[in-house]
Amino acid sequence: MGNEKRSKIKTIKLNSKTKKKANKALKEGIVIVAYLAPWCGHCREFKPTWNELMKKYKRLTSTQPCSLMEIKDKNERFLMAKENQPSGFPTIRVFRKGEKMSDYEGARDMESMTNFINSKFGLVMTGGKKKREKTRKRKRKRRKRTRKKLFFGLF
Repeated sequence: MGNEKRSKIKTIKLNSKTKKKANKALKEGIVIVAYLAPWCGHCREFKPTWNELMKKYKRLTSTQPCSLMEIKDKNERFLMAKENQPSGFPTIRVFRKGEKMSDYEGARDMESMTNFINSKFGLVMTGGKKKREKTRKRKRKRRKRTRKKLFFGLF
């Protein structure tokens, strides 16, 4: 488990300049693609969540090649994948080595999308909150000890 090669999760906004990078990522591993259209109200609503997800996952690594990709309306022609045309907007589609696996049909909130992406990328997110909780408890104990000493020192 410790000898696994880790790679950064790529985040790509597909356009004519990034099409080579996007198609290489598509052939190598798992890619979750968000098809968005600027004229679509649901897309405009979902865009901040997707941008936040892209920021979050850009900092992470995985044991397999993984990418998050954003494709704006009319730019899907740059992606060389089977079943690339979305039937509506926004569409979240999962590809593995260039083949369509599935479309995401769940809620479009941060928590649901994070759980979905973690399950597809095989990521396990643990430890963040518990560690902070322990640190907070330690700080409270230190404050109480300090207060007691000061209290006794005043009399």
